[in-house]
Amino acid sequence: MRCSLVALAPVASALMQFRAPLIADGYAAKTAGDALLVYLPGFDGANLAPFLQWPALHDAGFDVRCASIDEDDRSTFDELVKAASSYIEREACDRPCLLVGESFGGALATVVAQQASNVVEGVVLVNPATCYAESALASKAPPILELPAWAYYVGLASLLPLFVDRHGVRALFDIVTNKRLPCVIETPRQEAYMGRVALSLPERIARMPRGTLVWRLREWLDVGAKVDVGALKQPTLVVFGDEDNTLPSEREAARVVALLTKARAVRVPGAGHAATLGSRVDLRAEVAAFFGAEPGFSFLAGAPRKMRADASQDGEASSLYGLYPRTHAPVAVFDYFNAENDARVGVR
Repeated sequence: MRCSLVALAPVASALMQFRAPLIADGYAAKTAGDALLVYLPGFDGANLAPFLQWPALHDAGFDVRCASIDEDDRSTFDELVKAASSYIEREACDRPCLLVGESFGGALATVVAQQASNVVEGVVLVNPATCYAESALASKAPPILELPAWAYYVGLASLLPLFVDRHGVRALFDIVTNKRLPCVIETPRQEAYMGRVALSLPERIARMPRGTLVWRLREWLDVGAKVDVGALKQPTLVVFGDEDNTLPSEREAARVVALLTKARAVRVPGAGHAATLGSRVDLRAEVAAFFGAEPGFSFLAGAPRKMRADASQDGEASSLYGLYPRTHAPVAVFDYFNAENDARVGVR
């Protein structure tokens, strides 16, 4: 039996909401695929960081679903595990599931994969917060929670250097001025999708109340740092940014790979914590290369989709920013929402 979600509305579990982002953002007309891909986000509960990766993964055969958590939600770690596990078991519909967890979502995915091991056949951990206890965030965030109300947001601003990518401004400038595109955006259809999502980002960014931040640091990140990564039985791909200032992700990737029977680490050069799944890595290619030989993901066994970096180097822009020369004319802003343009490039 196969499942196909055609409604645009989020699918709610007891504590999380799951949606098919490519439907909601106008890239696909329906969800269907040889395998289910479920993404679990960081402790802010948003699912914005990897949006550039979804079109290529959808086109490869994945039914992409993303979890989101309301900014004032104070569920327990165990409640989140139960909600995600139940959703995956219900929605898989005889298909294998690839579970992708980023930051806190990586710690959560570690336990969810064990709970739903009958369905989850592969795991991708991106800068997993299983190393939170040894992180810069663990040492710098708690004192901010003790600040008076008037100083709280100033304190939060002081944490931005932990998350901001030092190459981000330059990369954004090159994209906005139509000089280059991210490596995973190769067609007008994909560029229109990127533009639609980018324009909506300001209204999607979570504004977490102080009490929620306190709760999530203590009840989510502290708990998530104690999960048993070594208990994972599924093949596991660990993706890390080598300029992650938030967590010691490179060291954690090495630790996880050493603990597991079948695991591989992928370094993303120049990437900070929040930008690892941005423009510098072709996640579809990495997934195909690592999981393609697994029975549940045999539909990936063909030649992996190559980043344009393999065929064309563009100096510093290619190596540090993941941006490459355009292969098509820029898509005008008014065409981001043009249904005829979507039909022309083949929404499916």
